[in-house]
Amino acid sequence: MTNEYQYDDLYSSKNIADVVKFYDSFNTAESLVKWMKNRPSEKMRIFEQEGDKSIIIVIPTPDVNGARATFCKGFYSDFHIIFVESSGRYFNFARSCDLGVKLALKYSPDWIVISNDDIKKIDEPAILKAELDKLQGRELKGVYIKWGDKPPMNCSIVRSTNPLLDLLYRFKGDTSRKIWALNKKFGIRYAGYVTDPKEIKGSAFITLKERFARAMLGEVRRFTLEGPFQIISYDFAKSVDGAVFDGTFINSYEDLELSYEISRQSVDYEYINFKISWEKGGTFGTDDLRWIRSLANKVYFNYKHAEELGKRSKQ
Repeated sequence: MTNEYQYDDLYSSKNIADVVKFYDSFNTAESLVKWMKNRPSEKMRIFEQEGDKSIIIVIPTPDVNGARATFCKGFYSDFHIIFVESSGRYFNFARSCDLGVKLALKYSPDWIVISNDDIKKIDEPAILKAELDKLQGRELKGVYIKWGDKPPMNCSIVRSTNPLLDLLYRFKGDTSRKIWALNKKFGIRYAGYVTDPKEIKGSAFITLKERFARAMLGEVRRFTLEGPFQIISYDFAKSVDGAVFDGTFINSYEDLELSYEISRQSVDYEYINFKISWEKGGTFGTDDLRWIRSLANKVYFNYKHAEELGKRSKQ
């Protein structure tokens, strides 16, 4: 019998076969979700840099003295910054963010920005403040920005039970076939399909690749994804007591779910003319190991939302 420590060893392994063995240890989505909910948190330490408290920047980082955090200290120097330092196998991005947001609430800022530590400068931070100042008095939950000269990131919730995918995955790599088999095992019916704005050519809002995926898979809902730079209002953060993200997710899908939840509600949001970039995968990587580990988050997203998405797909 596999114990909790063995589960963690398998899930955190750098060997894909071990991670597959981890998933093989669970017979149902419910049992996997239970393990996720009971997973401990890594130690979190708070470091604050004084600045304008009308806009507070919350930054999870593995090393507050590292190169990325040091860049952020300079880039965001006009604003009050709350660094949440945490690293190790139990690091949880959502829980680190929520701790930082809860601390930010005590200052009653107008806006809270949740920023990755791997962002890259395009516009000056003064433009961010000027753009947000224009929104004073508006009852907004979220604000979206542009990524360079590209439009905001799109996310589509698509069906992942299309028979064509069975054929497609037969011709893909071994890791893809294993992930597809696990999708079927855990009854995953929906997945988030994200369009990276860096992939968009010219002024086209939707790439041909994205059009094909939506047509083949069947789109259930589309919304703007806030991603690695998320701006939320004080009122929204306070309404959820700082628990902006669901800490059951393990370092992916938490931002997708937040944007999805905002899209479900009849609330106002706005786009501002502030541009920034980021190092994609700078913190967690983009390799097959991250892809297969994130399957657990897809299972949990379906566990929470499949019923509502199923009703919507029939409309």
